[in-house]
Amino acid sequence: MRLTIVAFVALLVSCFSGTASAQPAPSFQARCSEIKDSLAALKGQEERELVTIEVVGTLQIVREENGLAFLGLCGPPDPRVLCITYEAGGRQAGDRVVVVGSVHPVGDDFIQLDPCLHYTPTAEDKD
Repeated sequence: MRLTIVAFVALLVSCFSGTASAQPAPSFQARCSEIKDSLAALKGQEERELVTIEVVGTLQIVREENGLAFLGLCGPPDPRVLCITYEAGGRQAGDRVVVVGSVHPVGDDFIQLDPCLHYTPTAEDKD
């Protein structure tokens, strides 16, 4: 009986591993100055389906309240980007960061990423 349960669990894991994810892979990674052109290339796709992007920039705002963290980066002449996540992880305004999340366009000059994750840029990320 135990062997049957182990075999069943192994079968479930093999059937479902890698087939589902919470959100799609990022469509692109962009610096603040590249966001408008990169989103324009998607031709409104973010209004019809779940689109995920990565933005590399310097945090201008970090605020935590009511169990959420709000990380703001970019700004005029580029669209403002707001990353809504569960914790700031000790990040502060002025820190360089990569935010990745699902695009919810709020207007021409404001993009909300929710859900959103963040990490410190690596050598593979844009400068």
